[in-house]
Amino acid sequence: MDWLVELFHIAALAPIVVLLVARGWQQRVPPTAYTLIAVSLGVSWAADWYLKASQHLHPETPNAWWVTLVYPVIQAAVIFWALNQARRTEQRRTVYLLLAATAIVSAISADAAGPEWWAQAAASVVVVDAVSDRRDLGLLRIGLLVYFGLGLAWWIWWPMLFGTNAFIVVYLGYQASRLIGLGLAAAAMWRPYRPRLL
Repeated sequence: MDWLVELFHIAALAPIVVLLVARGWQQRVPPTAYTLIAVSLGVSWAADWYLKASQHLHPETPNAWWVTLVYPVIQAAVIFWALNQARRTEQRRTVYLLLAATAIVSAISADAAGPEWWAQAAASVVVVDAVSDRRDLGLLRIGLLVYFGLGLAWWIWWPMLFGTNAFIVVYLGYQASRLIGLGLAAAAMWRPYRPRLL
């Protein structure tokens, strides 16, 4: 099972790697939005790496849980900004304040599902809302909807329906949706930068 966890962990780097290879091989500079989205998807890898390093270096005081609050908020904020640069400042400010408030509520929450639940849910809703009407994004839109939308469904609905006893099912479903979403996003970044539907 450790190899599967590592696969899920490393997969977050796929869009960045594909974007870099496409840039070198196809001799084209990616749009800023693609670069920002690829880097924001890689933030989960950095968060996982930090958690593993802190557990290895300080096993007696694993106090790095706050990373699970920060990385979904960073991902959502960067993706939202990359896709909505033309929106008015007030609208963007409202979304960023919502994300910051959610992270704070998550930090003080004593919810049984864990403090990261609120941050993950709010971040996913922000990204799904940002891409839901953007058909021009093609395959990238589908990848982000699978990663954040289907991932959120696994994260929230399965435990609500079947309880927390099915943790491994929830974990594998959530990670599988992330893996498929990352694969679709990476495929979208490999193709020439024009709208591309399935």
